[in-house]
Amino acid sequence: MPSKTSLFPFYNNFFTTLCFANLLPTASVAEPDWTLYKKVLAEHTYAGHREFMQANLVNYSGLKRDPRWPDLIAAQAAFPKTELETPAEKMAFYLNGYNILSINLVLANWPLTRLKSLGSLLRPVWTHPAGVLAGEAVTLRHLEHGILRKMGDPRI
Repeated sequence: MPSKTSLFPFYNNFFTTLCFANLLPTASVAEPDWTLYKKVLAEHTYAGHREFMQANLVNYSGLKRDPRWPDLIAAQAAFPKTELETPAEKMAFYLNGYNILSINLVLANWPLTRLKSLGSLLRPVWTHPAGVLAGEAVTLRHLEHGILRKMGDPRI
């Protein structure tokens, strides 16, 4: 098991609970092939506890060294959103995209203790450029409020 200093918990919201490889959808003809994402998560996440809660812990030190991570980022950036045909495919793509970009922000600034620490009171991290998803530069706020919440799932 990695040292506690190499861990950062992801348990604060619905999006991050989808970081478990067994909850990811299998690829259809239209949506991305999630195989790489599943493999990377399976190797760099594990169940644990943080602040008296069950949490999905990520070994960011190990993930940062994983040569497959940039390929995953590039695949999400280049995937044509016109290929997403069903609401379920769109939901899976954008939820996974939110998680991938959140993790990438942590990796780009590792080590840190909280994702929120990358922002400020007047300019929270959610409003910073998070990366590119389906050819579009996005923020985490835009993904959550501009795309995912509009899909009507009450869990978001």
